[in-house]
Amino acid sequence: MRISLTEIEAGDIPQILVYNKIDRLEDTAPRHDQPHDARERVWLSAQTGAGVGTLKQVLSRRFSDRQVVGELLLRPEDGRLRARLHALDAVRGERSDEAGWHLQLDLPLAVAERLAAESGGHALQPLLVGPGAPTFNPDEPST
Repeated sequence: MRISLTEIEAGDIPQILVYNKIDRLEDTAPRHDQPHDARERVWLSAQTGAGVGTLKQVLSRRFSDRQVVGELLLRPEDGRLRARLHALDAVRGERSDEAGWHLQLDLPLAVAERLAAESGGHALQPLLVGPGAPTFNPDEPST
């Protein structure tokens, strides 16, 4: 049974289609296309390495373009999340007072969403929804 991304309500998720084994085709060189349907395509050969650098660039741009930047208040019981954010090098500044730790964060959206969904990650929710929604900062211009 084949299920489409639209059927599971994931049709609007950006996609990168990767075509491997171009080394088995005649006159096919590594390339990167951005057609009108918004699904980027990368042709490569994992065996020879041709085009792998292009795929890395596409993935890097895709995942680094969307950053969550903002201030987060963590209470003492959120110490494990604080430690994880420091380990990820996502903390750009920190101060503490009687309310807890005030962290200035800058981390990839995908990481913030993953942490927020995990046990103990509830404190990240204000940065992902509502009035305190994330600020997206492109690190690199789109190509």
